[in-house]
Amino acid sequence: MCITLILASCSQQEGTTAAIEGAEGLLFNFMPNSPPARITVGSAGDTFSIAVQARNGGSFSKDRSVEGKLFLGGYDRNIVEIADSSQVIETKFLEKRDAVNPKGGLDLFEFEGKINAQNLLAESYNFNLLATACYSYETKAGPSVCIDPRPYETGVEKACAVGPISLNSQGAPIAITNIEEEVLAEEIQFRIIIKNVGGGRAIKKGTADDCNPFDNKVDLRQNIDFVYLKEWPKIGGDVLACRPSNEDKSIRLIEGEGFIICKWPKPDAMKEKDYGLK
Repeated sequence: MCITLILASCSQQEGTTAAIEGAEGLLFNFMPNSPPARITVGSAGDTFSIAVQARNGGSFSKDRSVEGKLFLGGYDRNIVEIADSSQVIETKFLEKRDAVNPKGGLDLFEFEGKINAQNLLAESYNFNLLATACYSYETKAGPSVCIDPRPYETGVEKACAVGPISLNSQGAPIAITNIEEEVLAEEIQFRIIIKNVGGGRAIKKGTADDCNPFDNKVDLRQNIDFVYLKEWPKIGGDVLACRPSNEDKSIRLIEGEGFIICKWPKPDAMKEKDYGLK
């Protein structure tokens, strides 16, 4: 999961474009009777079809789709064979939700299954088919923050007020939820809080293959609860210095929440002002 954050100073605007909100990324559902509730094996009854419907319920897509993989699991591979049980997601039309397409892109994953009846050691075999998807998704937020040259000055009318900011969800499972601002003598600090607001788990980049339920590597502690900054936050054209400043811009989530602290040095003209600290 990548996150882009652009901070805009408080200003008046003629109009805004409505954003797609919510905490959904990709949504998957087995189609009705797929697979069938009962399969009777025999000379003509050893094969069956599976169809999984996918929809992009969020506000991100890349080239009208999303990169990742879908895996099927939950069955004994000695008894059940499923051709191409892992399929890449980016081959499907899963365009993001927007004003033109408010429901998001929709597509199907189709699989062919076969029962190896000769390996059945009982009259029946029950299994719960499991679909696991791991994919890359992005969150983008551009809130306005108050840059006040004299935040402690009283008795004058202010264009804005310095204080904590709460953000709505950004149409993705990972969201920037709060920004806390603190004005110091030489700089302004922003504590940016990031949360997993969806129903899935954030995993390390490059570990999509580990989501295969037969390998079960995705549950390894070192692979989960990671999100990444696509770029450092900015105010206008100024890039903020942030910590933790890992080389890969990764942020570790603890109990679904993480944060970064970013600093914006005050311009010299602002440093000359009396901030009420004397």
